[in-house]
Amino acid sequence: MFTCDEVECLAACANAPMMQVNNSEVYEDLSYDNTIELLKALENGTAKIGSQVGRNQAEGIQGRTSLMNGVPPPPPCRDFDQLKSELQQQKEKADGK
Repeated sequence: MFTCDEVECLAACANAPMMQVNNSEVYEDLSYDNTIELLKALENGTAKIGSQVGRNQAEGIQGRTSLMNGVPPPPPCRDFDQLKSELQQQKEKADGK
């Protein structure tokens, strides 16, 4: 047996319509027909989490169109202890110590 509650937003606009089950798994790209199939699969424990049409995350029908070489690494972070030491040395040099 299933119960349903309507909610305003599940933050999956690109993959809508979708539903969330038990405040956990989300099932996306739903139609009337695949929702009926999904409910049967949930009942017998064979439901596939995610897109019900084989979509790769939120990728459109053209496939990947950006970040073709992967996600770029973050910029390097500055060592703040080293920076503090450098500033202290500059201050001492300016003060003539």
